[in-house]
Amino acid sequence: MKADDAQHAITVAQTDIDANKAAIADTRNDVSAVQSDVTNIKGDVAHAQSTADHANANANTALINGVKLSGAVTENKNNIEQNRSDIADQQQQLDETRKIVAATGDVQTAARYQSMIDARQTAAANAQQAQADTQQQQMDDQQKQIDATQKTVSALGDAQTNAHYQEMVNAGLRAQNDANARTAAEQKQKIDTLATNQATQQHINSVQYGEQIQRLAQDSTQTHEQIDSLTQDVTQTHQQLSNTQKRVADNSQQITTLNNHFSSLKNEVEDNRKEANAGTASAIAIASQPQVKAGDFMMMSAGAGTFNGESAVSVGTSFNAGTHTVIKAGVSADTQSDFGAGVGVGYSF
Repeated sequence: MKADDAQHAITVAQTDIDANKAAIADTRNDVSAVQSDVTNIKGDVAHAQSTADHANANANTALINGVKLSGAVTENKNNIEQNRSDIADQQQQLDETRKIVAATGDVQTAARYQSMIDARQTAAANAQQAQADTQQQQMDDQQKQIDATQKTVSALGDAQTNAHYQEMVNAGLRAQNDANARTAAEQKQKIDTLATNQATQQHINSVQYGEQIQRLAQDSTQTHEQIDSLTQDVTQTHQQLSNTQKRVADNSQQITTLNNHFSSLKNEVEDNRKEANAGTASAIAIASQPQVKAGDFMMMSAGAGTFNGESAVSVGTSFNAGTHTVIKAGVSADTQSDFGAGVGVGYSF
């Protein structure tokens, strides 16, 4: 009965061990899956970090370009202000030239005025002086022509006066001056238009770069948020992995404990088996003792027995207690250091 209980306990322990082995296998599979997920998440984090670095590099480049563009815009504004100042100076020179033209009757074209505006200050002064000399010469020539015409008219009996001819000449000069003024105004308008277009284009470029910088900043923020989320996922995965490893350690401890119990039960069963075999050998040894024969009073006897690797020896006695009664007794010792005893009585008729 004791051996059956031990065998049942061994069977139950073996079943628990098999169940724990299956649980450990499942746990190891879960650990492998978690490790694979951790590897994938690390790859995603590395990719997201690379994307963030690339976005930061683009943002830094855009910021540098924005700073350069801001400097260029400032420089262009300064150049525009300088151009406006130069235009104002040139306009002043043009006004002075107009006054000279109005006084001298110069009929130079707008191209000459534009050339005078583009020339340097000293060259412009020299050109103006040369222009004044030319205008004076033209006035002298015109005066000579007027005098000659007046003489001709007087000789022919023309009724027009010298004042009429002078008015005609002055009207021509005024028309030429008006044409020159319109040409100068058109040139100024073109310069203002170019300056306005340049300022507008710079403003458009500045707005576009600003929008690009803003988009890159938003992309960088989103990338950092993704990195933070992935980092949290990695942290949670590491926590899950730690918990799984703890469960594996607990299961391993339980398996070790069960193995120790199994070894103890196995040793106990083995001891029980040896004791049972030794008891069987003792019974064989006692049963092997001969008994007193009829007509004798008592007999001393000894016996030996073996069973399944265990042995025993016995000694005993038997005697006739009457005509029909026999009493027999004996003791035994086996290889498991156990002792046994037996007694019996028989009646014949």
